[in-house]
Amino acid sequence: MGRHISKLTCLLNVILLLYLASCARLPDYAKPHFNMQFKESIGDTNAFGYRTLTKDDFQASSLSDEFIQYSDTIHARSCLGIRSSKNTLMRISASSYSGNNFYIGSVETIEYEAVFKPLCSWWNPKIPSKRKPYVLEHEQIHFALLELAARDLSRTSQRELSDFIAFGNSVEEVKEQLLEKVQQLGQKIMQENLKVQTKFDEETSLYFNPTLQKRWYSNVMERLKEKQ
Repeated sequence: MGRHISKLTCLLNVILLLYLASCARLPDYAKPHFNMQFKESIGDTNAFGYRTLTKDDFQASSLSDEFIQYSDTIHARSCLGIRSSKNTLMRISASSYSGNNFYIGSVETIEYEAVFKPLCSWWNPKIPSKRKPYVLEHEQIHFALLELAARDLSRTSQRELSDFIAFGNSVEEVKEQLLEKVQQLGQKIMQENLKVQTKFDEETSLYFNPTLQKRWYSNVMERLKEKQ
C-alpha cells in the first residue's frame, strides 16, 4: 500500500472596507465580502497572522480599480484572508480490491489562521488626524473577528473531518473530494462571520461612534482570550 502525504492549503480572501458617512445603509461597494480559494501554495508570503496593526501595514499605493472611484469616501481597505496553517496535512493511500486500484484519503490535522495582506491593504493618506486612531482600531476589530472565525473553523473542521474518508480512482480525485468537504465547512462559518462583520460596519462605519466601537473592541479581545 502506497501513501501520499500532502499539505492541504486553503485560502479564503476577504475584503473589508471602512466607509464613514451619514447614510442609513452601507453602500454595496462598502460592504464586507469574501471569496474562497483553495490552492497548493501558502498564498501571499507577505501576509502575516493575527497581531496588532499599524498604519505602516497598509502598503497598497492605491485602491484597486473596482474601488478607486470611491477614494474620497473610503478611509481604509483591509485585505484579509483565512488560510490553513503549515500543520494541516491530509493522507492519501493507494490500495486495491479484486484487481481494482483505488485511493483513500483523510485529513489528519487541520488548522486555520486569519492573515493580513499588506500589499493589497490601503490607507487613505487624507484621513483627518483625529480620525486615524478610530480607523486603525476599526480595522483591528475586523482582523480580530476574522481570527475568531478561523479558530471556529479549525475546531469545526477537525471535528467534522475526523471520520470523513474520501475514495477515488486517483490522488487528484481524492484530493478534490477533501477540498470540497473543507470548502463546505468554510462557507458556513464564513457566511456567519460575514453577517457579524457587516453588523459591525453598520454600527460603526455609518457613523463616527467611538463609544460603541470600543465596546466591540473589548468584546472581541475578550473572546480571543477565551478561544486561544
